[in-house]
Amino acid sequence: ADTALLREEPDARIGAEEASAAIANLRSDYERRLGQSPFDKEEITYDDKAARLEEVYSGEAEAQITDPAIYALLNARAVQEFVDGKQQRCFGLHPLVVDILADQERLPKSSRGEVSGGSI
Repeated sequence: ADTALLREEPDARIGAEEASAAIANLRSDYERRLGQSPFDKEEITYDDKAARLEEVYSGEAEAQITDPAIYALLNARAVQEFVDGKQQRCFGLHPLVVDILADQERLPKSSRGEVSGGSI
């Protein structure tokens, strides 16, 4: 999106190329956030974080209980907190995080080879 602003054209619209570049930059940001952070109070490996992300994605009840991994993922904005129609708190994954896990083949695919909930 920034490149659209840098163009010399008076009608600088954001096109598909700029949108794709912005999504790629955001995906890289999320990949970095999923790694080890100096701000985590406890050392949490990527495998532990990925396991919790898989549990949140699949809707496991245990994944709704906060622990150091969930707190780290909430701080990284990889896990998002919602209130459902019954006014119950629940967690979900950011669509770009779904894409990352799908690329790593950590999430189940449909019969058409798709992973639900991602950005693509």
